[in-house]
Amino acid sequence: GQHDEPNEDAARAVPFELRRPLRGTLSPADPADFYRITTTEAGTLTITLRLNAGATPSNVGVRVLDLGGTTLNQRTAGPGTTPLAQPISAGSLIVAVDYAWGEPAYTLSIDLDQAHVTIASVAPLAGGPGTTVTITGSGFSVEPRRNSVLFGKISAPIISSIVPGAPSPRAWPCTSTRGNRARGTRFSSVTRVEAGR
Repeated sequence: GQHDEPNEDAARAVPFELRRPLRGTLSPADPADFYRITTTEAGTLTITLRLNAGATPSNVGVRVLDLGGTTLNQRTAGPGTTPLAQPISAGSLIVAVDYAWGEPAYTLSIDLDQAHVTIASVAPLAGGPGTTVTITGSGFSVEPRRNSVLFGKISAPIISSIVPGAPSPRAWPCTSTRGNRARGTRFSSVTRVEAGR
């Protein structure tokens, strides 16, 4: 899709939806376009700038800025597509496309490769009916609905769980949404897991 104007500076950056390419055109009256990227997970942004035919690559650049306007990363466009990778924590950054002269048209796409999910601890390690289980770790989304955890093959929310009764004790490996097994961490006596609130 096309972007909204005005977006000529970081203060007026328009929201950019990940994985949805956007087209824009720069001109003397509009020498830069700024986009706000907000993520709920940490990871690496892959920013891809593709210039339309006729644009001079060396006159166009892409920059990543923090919300205060400080440049964190930048790259001059090359022929074809120009990728730029930027590590990001959950939160917001600004991506700017700017040029020196001409009226280049471009397509911008931005994707997020989520950071590796790691389970640091599970507490308690065993329990009976009604036990609340807390799982801590890194790489999870700041939005609870975007997380999931498995006890063996049984799914549960990552924040907390209520463990109903089990017919017999059994140790289940705890696994994150990306299949990362928590080494040495097991929870006993689980047959079904429900959300705890």
